[in-house]
Amino acid sequence: MLDSAKAPLQDVVTDGVQGRIFRRRDAAQLAACLAEMLANPAERARMGQRARQAIVSRHNWLSNAS
Repeated sequence: MLDSAKAPLQDVVTDGVQGRIFRRRDAAQLAACLAEMLANPAERARMGQRARQAIVSRHNWLSNAS
């Protein structure tokens, strides 16, 4: 997941854990994050799994209804 350090995703994404965060309107940093993720498919998959786990654990019917 790539996030431009803007809510609401920055509340879910920790840089380097569930994805990469780049400064808004910083094309060079976006390109660097994208290149890093493309070059590391195993880490990209791990970040994707952690992002899904974070979303599912925080944003589900049971936790939202309580």
